[in-house]
Amino acid sequence: MLISASRRTDIPACYPQWFLNRMREGFALVPNPRNLRQLSRVSLSGEEAEGIVFWTKNPLPLFPYLDELEGFGIPFGFQFTITPYGRDIEPNLPAKKELLKAFCTLSKRLGPEKMVWRYDPVILSEHWTVRRHLKAFTEMAKELAGQTRRCVFSLLDWYQKLPPEGKALASHLWTEEEIKEIAEGLSGIARQYGMTLSACCEEFDFSRFGVVREACISEPFAEAVVGAPIRGKKDAGQRKGCSCIQSADIGIYDSCLNGCLYCYANASRQAVLQNAANHQSSSPTLVGYPNPEAAIFQRKLPSIKVTQMEFPYQSQK
Repeated sequence: MLISASRRTDIPACYPQWFLNRMREGFALVPNPRNLRQLSRVSLSGEEAEGIVFWTKNPLPLFPYLDELEGFGIPFGFQFTITPYGRDIEPNLPAKKELLKAFCTLSKRLGPEKMVWRYDPVILSEHWTVRRHLKAFTEMAKELAGQTRRCVFSLLDWYQKLPPEGKALASHLWTEEEIKEIAEGLSGIARQYGMTLSACCEEFDFSRFGVVREACISEPFAEAVVGAPIRGKKDAGQRKGCSCIQSADIGIYDSCLNGCLYCYANASRQAVLQNAANHQSSSPTLVGYPNPEAAIFQRKLPSIKVTQMEFPYQSQK
């Protein structure tokens, strides 16, 4: 199975020591988001975990542990978000030059196929015009040329889970002309620098603008991470329109300290600070210690590797 670390919080940026402790012990306990008295025991041993997908905006705190992480023998790759926004929107991230350098460092170590650049989300406002996005994207793509084969983008849309600040950022209603201009512009720039621009959970059809519809955790990306042919089922636990293959997420909501205004995974700053204060790197759960009365269930997902027996039989003629 694939381990997702994590769509719900930035584990490399905020909780790298906890993650390494979990790898050393070979498992993590993950609360059910809808019932905190239920815990899933997710194996992090090489017998079951076939690959790890890190979702991050800042992998730098994980860098001191990379040698040890590779020593566990479980391959990993990154969904790495780098946007052009400043600290008014992403208050707790390092300078973009540092993040671009970190991306290149990881790519040289892991290979560009295991690195996906996320230009996500695209905010359109009085300050962030289409023209400004295209200029910023060009500068970043030039820095990342040869370090990745793919960039994922999405438009910032209003939806209920956004915090108030995020809803304000998402108040702009995209016109079809603006969508055409941004999608066509970004895809053209991406091609110029050897990348494919793709979109995952977008209702709008971008294909006529040169944008590929492809899941973030697609089969080709998972194959690059795992290093073997794979066949994955669609992850039924993701939102409508998501076609990512199944993975076991070990994060929790309301725990990311990056503070991005558009983040849907944090309901409130107060909840984040409270959870961060309760974090213990020695605990099997990301926040606090498990309730002794909690029910623990073993999380079982099928192997995604294609075995030799699964290859289609071809008759000899």
